[in-house]
Amino acid sequence: MKRGSLFLGLILGASLGATAVLIKTKEKTAKVYKASWFVAHTPESPHLIQQAQEFAHRLEERSHGQLHLDLVFPKNSFIKDGNNFRDAIRMIGTNEAQISQISSTHLSLFDPQFQVFDLPFLFKSHEHAAKVFDGEIGDRIRSHFLEASGHVVRSLAFTYSGGYRVFVSNKRLSKASDLVGLRMQFYGPKADPSETLSQNPALTHLYTDLAFKMRPVMTNDHPEYFSQLDFFKNNDIDITEDHLSHFTRVYNKVGILRGKMDYVWETNHSLFLTSIVVNEKFFQSLPKDLQTLLKEEAQRLALLEREASIELDQNARQWLINSGYTVTKPTEKERNALIKESRDVYDKLGPQIGPDLIKSIEDLGASLSSSSLADTH
Repeated sequence: MKRGSLFLGLILGASLGATAVLIKTKEKTAKVYKASWFVAHTPESPHLIQQAQEFAHRLEERSHGQLHLDLVFPKNSFIKDGNNFRDAIRMIGTNEAQISQISSTHLSLFDPQFQVFDLPFLFKSHEHAAKVFDGEIGDRIRSHFLEASGHVVRSLAFTYSGGYRVFVSNKRLSKASDLVGLRMQFYGPKADPSETLSQNPALTHLYTDLAFKMRPVMTNDHPEYFSQLDFFKNNDIDITEDHLSHFTRVYNKVGILRGKMDYVWETNHSLFLTSIVVNEKFFQSLPKDLQTLLKEEAQRLALLEREASIELDQNARQWLINSGYTVTKPTEKERNALIKESRDVYDKLGPQIGPDLIKSIEDLGASLSSSSLADTH
């Protein structure tokens, strides 16, 4: 089955979710396009919600009331983002909602090229990532995704859902061999295909068979657990990955991790990325000027979110240090060793992603000055 048919299967029998109404004025009758944004991030991501609200306001203001966007929140705010991303994919595919922000990991299930964003140590800096997202390479990736989705979903812009991935563990880590045999939670083996980790080849190969050789602890082996916090609390896992602001915001506030997960290793091996997406049928229903407006505002939102995510992670890092966590980074020698260990992932997934795409991103990173690469080291 082609990847695009997964999205096409979602829209069979679905009706147009967006509505268009006419507003009569003294000068003319203006068509108003109403749409909804399904907020896949939980309320634990308040800055994302605030920026989405501003996005909706700016759309209405700049379109002089022609483009109206309502935010729609998950019914159960305690469900993890992974399940919400699954719902977002379904709702955008069926046009039940018109716009959302979905992790690149989940979107890679429909277009293998999106796996490129989870390749380890691909992005050398935030500047490098931005030049990929906002330039010709990003345009190519978005065009490919539209084709892969069967022209059902369009990617408007790339942004962050946090910052760099780091490891949080129950012991101090300093080299690649320290990761071998550590227990890490994975979803599966019967998890919904929209779940992450065990369903994402780049991450799975990196953590298990091809590189770091950690020991998977499968979520389905513990159906009695409500969340990852239960795995921590019961000492069933030794390590997890996260970004700094999420770890401090969600996990630490419940007060059960101190003494269990006190060590942060800033490997910065990849970025938590999302894409702002729109249902293509709705997008094509808009006049050209409103299409342009929507793309401009999505790009503006993406830039604001990246900036906010970087600042939040910087603040979180300082908070962790001040709170007594041990926060370390690999030495240059050990970072090079980690990069070397991870190259088998590229060899494994390169044919699916496209060697030319990977090379173009690596070449772009190599062309940047050394001073611009400092944020990963």
